[in-house]
Amino acid sequence: MFHVTETTTFRWFSVHSAGNIKKNYDPTKSDKRGNYRTATITIAKK
Repeated sequence: MFHVTETTTFRWFSVHSAGNIKKNYDPTKSDKRGNYRTATITIAKK
């Protein structure tokens, strides 16, 4: 569970149960291929 108090963008990618990452994406490096999903949670001001 995440507690979000300000507008935040989450990024994630999937790893196969065998440990294979699609198209050899490496999140530890400056991999610019964008092999990840994103979702932005926007907190509206009252």
